[in-house]
Amino acid sequence: MSAQGWTNAQSWTPAVKRGLIPLHPLTFGVLLGKPFATLRHNPKVLFGFAIVIQLVVAVITALVVGAVVFATFLRLESLSPS
Repeated sequence: MSAQGWTNAQSWTPAVKRGLIPLHPLTFGVLLGKPFATLRHNPKVLFGFAIVIQLVVAVITALVVGAVVFATFLRLESLSPS
């Protein structure tokens, strides 16, 4: 076989793996069940991501509340007694 024959030949590719969400109209039961199936399939990644997001939100909230409390006390100190 010549070198040209190999360049025109199609290479073998494995079959596409079935995804978590089917490519057809989804019923209410499928919409309700797939998130739980995904959670059962890979809980470490999903819980880890949720914890990281909650940690970021908690830090941002603490910084905002701290800044507001600090500004409030600075303003209270600068007020005259009358």
